[in-house]
Amino acid sequence: MKENTWISIITPTLNCAKTIEYCIQSISNQEYKYVEHIIVDGNSTDGTIEKIQASAFSGKLITGSDKGIYAAINKGIKQAKGHIIGILHGDDFYVNNQILANLIPIFKGGMEAVLGSVWFIPKIGEHRIIRKYGTKYWIPTHFRWGIQPPHPGFFLLKKKYLDLGLYREHFQVAGDFEFLLRGFLEGNWKYYLIHEPIIFMRSGGKSRFSLKNLVLINKECWQACLENNYKIFPGQLLWRYLPKLLGVLLPVLGYFRRFLL
Repeated sequence: MKENTWISIITPTLNCAKTIEYCIQSISNQEYKYVEHIIVDGNSTDGTIEKIQASAFSGKLITGSDKGIYAAINKGIKQAKGHIIGILHGDDFYVNNQILANLIPIFKGGMEAVLGSVWFIPKIGEHRIIRKYGTKYWIPTHFRWGIQPPHPGFFLLKKKYLDLGLYREHFQVAGDFEFLLRGFLEGNWKYYLIHEPIIFMRSGGKSRFSLKNLVLINKECWQACLENNYKIFPGQLLWRYLPKLLGVLLPVLGYFRRFLL
């Protein structure tokens, strides 16, 4: 890997006017300066583009309709010049200004993929932890139970994207599950897990909890397994909600612990 290794951060946006400036600042504040920021906007109507143009954004802005979030991410990857690619959604931001700098020695050590923990905070308002999405106990065989590592904390060598192929755009909400499953099965990535949180992710978004999304995401995860010849039994994917539940309960228990001690 070259001395001045470039990192490309892809940000797909659609009506993120309330949070996009925080996302941009999160990247521009990084101590590591060989960073390319690409925003792919799907024709926002709430002033997102105006907020981007009025901010200190110095990256590349791509606008235009697309077939969904995974198509937007693919657009960004195709134009990225970085050796390493990460994805930071318009509602999200890095925990501190050293996150990207800390990735470089890991990749230089021979890793092809890095996955960090993600903490959820409220959509608007205080930065109170409402759910922890960790990597500490995750292993690739957990895909069998529908459990994937946190995609927002995912970084991959661009070469591996090109070798494996990009996100499959016919998925609405589980394209990241399918891509990570395919990568660990076919790509056999050399990976490294960061157990500390690297991203604060605002709650809500495309895969927010609802009965409709519950059905859709399980249907698509099942489809992803079928497309990759990954054999599972009906009902196994429901286990994916156990770590989600624990991720919600742990911050709550930690909050009440202050009153019990």
